[in-house]
Amino acid sequence: MLTHNKIELYNLFANKIFIDVDSNFVENKIGFYKAYIDKIRWLSYYIKTDQHLGLYDLFLPKFKNDCHNIASWTSNIFRSCGIPTVYEYTPQWQDRTKRHFWCVTPDSLGILKPYTPPNNNLMEDWESDLKYAGKVYRRSYGANKKSPHFLRNNNEYIPEELNSPLIHDQTFRYHQTVTLTIPFMENTNNKLAYICFFDNTDIGLKPIGWGEIDKKLKQVTFRHVPLNVVFFLTYFSGNEMIPFGTPFLLKADKNLSWISKPHTLNINEKINEQHILYKSGKLYKKNEQINDIQYIPIKVNGTYQDMVLYRKYPEKRRLKAAAENLQKSVIIASHREKNEYDTLYRFTTLPSPYLQEIKFKNSRAYRYYRLVTKDKSSTNIAHLEFLGKKSLYHICKVPTSLPIFFPGHSGKEQDLWRIEGVPLKTGRNPEHAFDNNMETYVGSSTVGMDFEKPICIKAIRFIPRNANNMIVIGDKYELYYYDNGWQFYDIKIAEANYITFEDVPAETIYLLKNITNGREEFPFFYKNKQLFLNINMPQED
Repeated sequence: MLTHNKIELYNLFANKIFIDVDSNFVENKIGFYKAYIDKIRWLSYYIKTDQHLGLYDLFLPKFKNDCHNIASWTSNIFRSCGIPTVYEYTPQWQDRTKRHFWCVTPDSLGILKPYTPPNNNLMEDWESDLKYAGKVYRRSYGANKKSPHFLRNNNEYIPEELNSPLIHDQTFRYHQTVTLTIPFMENTNNKLAYICFFDNTDIGLKPIGWGEIDKKLKQVTFRHVPLNVVFFLTYFSGNEMIPFGTPFLLKADKNLSWISKPHTLNINEKINEQHILYKSGKLYKKNEQINDIQYIPIKVNGTYQDMVLYRKYPEKRRLKAAAENLQKSVIIASHREKNEYDTLYRFTTLPSPYLQEIKFKNSRAYRYYRLVTKDKSSTNIAHLEFLGKKSLYHICKVPTSLPIFFPGHSGKEQDLWRIEGVPLKTGRNPEHAFDNNMETYVGSSTVGMDFEKPICIKAIRFIPRNANNMIVIGDKYELYYYDNGWQFYDIKIAEANYITFEDVPAETIYLLKNITNGREEFPFFYKNKQLFLNINMPQED
């Protein structure tokens, strides 16, 4: 039996509107929309344009990856079809330096469920993406008197991302949060300070939430602060961002029963906002000390450590998921291009994001070799080499060196040669798997080589699709540490696929920049190894 609940969706339009919602009806409608857009995009695959086409942007294949445009148009379409929908966003993810926009629709219980259109239904990309959102806001038709636009002092500068009278903080629906008050001893006439995430700009920080300053009590209060997330603290002098205090983490070992959990509140319910105060190194709730949350300031402590670094940016979730397609893939070989293949090797483990070698037992010579995924999913191969004994009938080259991860290893030990052939036409741009460029890739379900004359291939070297954020030999790197702003420490040229820095100030946050190539970098802790912020956090000693 279908369930119908009458719900109230605030700020959907200028006035309050009551709508009967059937969750099965809504889910089916979104599913039809998803399928329709997918088919139209397939038909429009080769259409190219340098300009926005309004509503018809939805029909182009991921037009400029403009999630803002897609979420906005989808909201309007769904509303016109009787599906109550709002538009929400995060100024920045917890684990990458980008923002994201999506849609939210209530289920039959009136609980608002997020999803990124047009490829997802209600909550479908929660585990893969949306649960990693930082602070979350909704844009509405109604002004919010508690937004920075209204709270600021006269002529006080507000960061553009937060300077709208129409934004409403919805972070409590995505994370367990508290309202946090901490000391504020800075001399300013401003009424607002900010919690920030790292951003690869000149100052290296991006405000993603605001707090109200109480000058008499010399403290600042931030609402809806997520647990287990690292934040930096700043305020503005004119339009210049000034760091203050130390980065901090509200650490909780488990979901706390006295704080509302994400996606449990009906839109008619009010958030049970929990207010905690940090003073003299302890946390208090209604004047009683609490111990199930720890306020952890992150700062240098006068000690030093040596560091061995392997990356400047964490492995991306979507690329790691793409590499999973290779887990049950096979390497096959044949004398015919399209049938009668023999299986030479079956993948059983998740490949690493580095160049790696797989050897297999093969004593026969074949003309055609392929790497094929299960279920016709994408190979996402960035680079592939077929290795065999040196041949007089083929172009033979020295294989690309394997990574050097420890002293004394050259990465060049090899009795096999890289055998050149003609890439099989298995999809768009099959040559990208063989162009020696680690940043291009092949998206088809199979990638292979025609060697024209049979040859016995005994191994492959390959790397899955990646963003090339590892340490690259010959590139120049700068190391920074955080101490009331980013402080330069040293610069080095990588002689291997790792880089070592000695006597670095300990117990703080670090940043490694490749100043030769690339734009992506992300902060990390160092506890005997790199631990990137909000991804693989350090444990207590």
